[in-house]
Amino acid sequence: MDPKNIQRDSLIKGLNEDIVKDFLKQTNYNFIKVLKKGNLSILTAAFSQKLRCQVAIKIYLKQDDQDSQNLQAFEKQIYKLQQINCEKFVLSIIEMIQDEERGLIGIVMELCDCNLKTILELNKLNMKQIYVMAYQLLKGLFLLQDKGIFNSNIKSTQILYSKQKNQLLIAQLPKNLNNTSSGEDVSNEVYSIGVLLIEAFLQRAVTEKEKSLLQFQSIYSTFLSLSNSEELEFINNILSKLVEPSKDKSIQIYTVLQSLESFEVDDELLKQLKLQKEFRKLEIFKFEEIQKGTDYEILHIDLKLQKIDDNRADYIGSTLEKCQNLTSLFLNLGYNQIGQLGANLIGMGLEKCQKITSLDLVLHQNQILVEGAKSIGERLENCQNINTLSLDLGENKFGDKGVKNITLSLEKCQNIKQIHLDFGYNTISQEGANFIAKYLQKCINIIFLSLDLGYNKIYSEGLKYIATSLEKCQNVTSLNLELQDNQICSEGTTKLGQCLEKCQNIKSISLNLAKNEFGIEGTQNLLRSLEKCQNLQFLSLSLHWNKLGSEGALIVGMSLVKCKKILNLKLDLGENSLGQEGANSIGMCLRKCQSIISLHLDLSGDYICSLGALGLGSALENCINLSNLTLELDENQIGAKGASGLGLALAKCINLSNLTLNLGVNQIGDEGASGLGSALANCINLSNLTLDLQDNEIGDEGASGLGSGLAKCINLSNLTLILWDNQIGD
Repeated sequence: MDPKNIQRDSLIKGLNEDIVKDFLKQTNYNFIKVLKKGNLSILTAAFSQKLRCQVAIKIYLKQDDQDSQNLQAFEKQIYKLQQINCEKFVLSIIEMIQDEERGLIGIVMELCDCNLKTILELNKLNMKQIYVMAYQLLKGLFLLQDKGIFNSNIKSTQILYSKQKNQLLIAQLPKNLNNTSSGEDVSNEVYSIGVLLIEAFLQRAVTEKEKSLLQFQSIYSTFLSLSNSEELEFINNILSKLVEPSKDKSIQIYTVLQSLESFEVDDELLKQLKLQKEFRKLEIFKFEEIQKGTDYEILHIDLKLQKIDDNRADYIGSTLEKCQNLTSLFLNLGYNQIGQLGANLIGMGLEKCQKITSLDLVLHQNQILVEGAKSIGERLENCQNINTLSLDLGENKFGDKGVKNITLSLEKCQNIKQIHLDFGYNTISQEGANFIAKYLQKCINIIFLSLDLGYNKIYSEGLKYIATSLEKCQNVTSLNLELQDNQICSEGTTKLGQCLEKCQNIKSISLNLAKNEFGIEGTQNLLRSLEKCQNLQFLSLSLHWNKLGSEGALIVGMSLVKCKKILNLKLDLGENSLGQEGANSIGMCLRKCQSIISLHLDLSGDYICSLGALGLGSALENCINLSNLTLELDENQIGAKGASGLGLALAKCINLSNLTLNLGVNQIGDEGASGLGSALANCINLSNLTLDLQDNEIGDEGASGLGSGLAKCINLSNLTLILWDNQIGD
């Protein structure tokens, strides 16, 4: 037997992948996988070397007795389809490829996510989604008929959905080379679309008997339940017109499209559809394993501290380029040796991942400099489907110019709704802050904004630029600003507060203003403004090391009392020399914050002593709704009395289930450890406990007393105990 015939029989019977791979390779496509097999055809996914993206290729096999007229009709139909390549609601045909020796013809087209059959199986479409479905299918059909392309019967498997385009696309490809449309059977095409819409409306398949009845009787006679529907206008003006007999269906399509204008057609509603995709996740922690991720939808790649240079970055980039199914990527390349070239190569790989919607890229402490930052920005411009972006470029020495390049590129990514930018330790001045501000003014779609500019030199003027831009971000509901050690004075925090007053949609604010120079005046002005954010439910405020003293503590506390809706509070007043008086002021105010259910309070290094700890504990007794509590009280000289008294007070917080208590370096000794253990034994609802008692002069007696007390916490399921630098067992 002729070897060519053997190969042909092999393809027909076994759909030999080696033959398919070889055929695709000859035409500059890399085989990925088989999507569907037919008698005389095979549908594959492949990677286009020319377009640098994934495509679908349907491969047909010519028969020895292939009818030349059918072949000509086939080629003519493909040619017509290529002429409407860029039109909406019709599948795009890219090119036709051939292998004359093997008798293979391939039709290259855009790769879609699923078909309508799958959508109807996985989803119960609401009426507004059905309106969109009707509009898109009829527009696609109208376009095809206008170009002289017909199909006697359109099935749900011939309608594809592209997530990237957010469109239903009619695919008019023949099953085989002998099965091309020969007549202009307009009525059957329109009728079949009507049946599909009825199936979406009824949320079930239409039976063959019902299809037959529709040929002779009204839609209400065939489907009796429709008479009681609340959607009679849609049934009368759309569904019934599509399935009723008509001499001129082309006119009918136009009429129905006109009728659809009275319904709300919002294409965005299709984005809510569930698609039949198995979202597989792979975690990679070794450089050598990165090639394993090319066929996964979710990748978590952590390669920090692995001496990755530009050569290895090139390999990472080229591998990412092949990850055409990727929708979510976490890529940690922090603390490596990636330079400007490496950053560009990684960016080149990312820009080819056109399905990616969530990207978390960490290039912290590399050597990407200005040009590397520019390359990353320019490549991200092409990732227009990203809606969640986290970009950690801290410690890369790109300065103001790098910030300008990145933000100019990000301005073009208007689909981003959640963004985190870490530009810490990058010698950014007020000029760089101004570039960021200009970018933020154009971020009208962002709802979650996180910006880390810690350890730069933006000064008050830079903060004022950013604060003013926040007024334009009226859709933001969650805001995080890391601005520690930027030499910000009271003028900067005052302006920040004034602008936050105007952002009334914000429910969550996290501000890190540690190690600045705004003092009591700047604190007071900021807090007075936060009082007016009446929708605020979560507040994280770090004023660490700002020389506030007891007066500043009182100002902070009194303002918090006025934030009535706060449920979750994280307050860092460490190293502010609050003393006993300051601790008592904070406690007095917290006593009045009855709505708080989660509290993280940091008063480390504040010299509160035992009386301050007792006062704070007494106040927390009254926070009866507290279920989560973290107290950072290390280096405060609270002694045995303070530790024991604090424990007794916490035992009265009857709803407390999660407790983290840091009492390191407090000279509590054996007595304090034993007293604390005995007190915590009465925390009957405690399930998670972290206790840090390092460097506290605790000996065997104290350790034994502590252990005996904790053993009585019968509901405790998780315990972390830190006892470094004590005298146990000495």
